[in-house]
Amino acid sequence: MQYQQQYPPQPPPPPAQPQPQKKTGHTLHLILTVLTCGAWGVVWLCITIWHKLGADAVVTYTSDGHARSRRPVTKAQKIFLGVLAALVLLGMISSALGAGKQAKDSASSDAKPAAAPSAPSKAPAAQSATPEAPKAPPSKADALAAFVDGVNSHGTVQEKDAVQHVTKIQGVEKFNDILDAPSVYTDLKGGITGGSHGTCKLIVSAFADAFTSKNGLVTVYGADGDLICNGKF
Repeated sequence: MQYQQQYPPQPPPPPAQPQPQKKTGHTLHLILTVLTCGAWGVVWLCITIWHKLGADAVVTYTSDGHARSRRPVTKAQKIFLGVLAALVLLGMISSALGAGKQAKDSASSDAKPAAAPSAPSKAPAAQSATPEAPKAPPSKADALAAFVDGVNSHGTVQEKDAVQHVTKIQGVEKFNDILDAPSVYTDLKGGITGGSHGTCKLIVSAFADAFTSKNGLVTVYGADGDLICNGKF
């Protein structure tokens, strides 16, 4: 007769127990967002939404008493993944279309045909080979008159009053956009520390509207020849 060892009956495994939803570690994501100048914020937002849409984890026990944790993917999470993938796909398509349009515009601009030469005029006067005479630079008196007339036509009331003090303009006969330094002489008195500095600035502003230079500096002098102010134009 064989002896059979008797084992005590094993208790049934405990039922499955739900665990709370997984939470997002906001501290780490905040540090990464600051280090990446805000770029990681998009990832942080997506992870937070994913955890909010997730379900509780379920812990089950095997027959030998080992616990297993399983966190199923919810329907809301699947929808979120689909929307996110669609947005990424739309962004890629939009970027590709923009690059293709830019390349097409560049190619079309390079392939523009040269303008067809115009037909010669039959009028004998148009066939004259006499070159046009170069325009002479304006004289000092003409420059002053043109400057004052232009301010009187388009300037403010304050500028109109200010240019009435201008007596002479020098250095505007020939600008070269390298070192243009015209001088404006007025009947103002007091120099830099006098009370004419505001009027001088109005003259400089009106001069900048009338004349243009890439590297110009106009200087305004008073009746005694002292410098009052200057400015770029």
